[in-house]
Amino acid sequence: MKVVSRISQVLKESATLGEQYSKKELEHFQIKVFYKLALHTSGTAKKVIIGTLLILASTFCAIALALYLGELFSSDALGFLAVGGLYIIFLLTAYLGRRRIEKQIINELAQTFLN
Repeated sequence: MKVVSRISQVLKESATLGEQYSKKELEHFQIKVFYKLALHTSGTAKKVIIGTLLILASTFCAIALALYLGELFSSDALGFLAVGGLYIIFLLTAYLGRRRIEKQIINELAQTFLN
């Protein structure tokens, strides 16, 4: 009878320890999810701010370049047309490299969420 009571006691202790382990694992998982979410959100916010400032800077630089080229060509329209042509070249380059861009984004997200 002593053996049966000892087994019963060990099983109860095991159940208690298993429950404690489950609670700690849940807490750990919640902290990990929060950390990953905070990391991704702050990264996205930084990229949006930097992207916005980059767009503003490139807009002013493009206007300045167009006006400068307009003076060189003696026609503002030709200056703006030349800058527009540069943007079309950039667009085509980005379009042709879109697969590489997608892979980079997927790899970055995978590193953020899977590590």
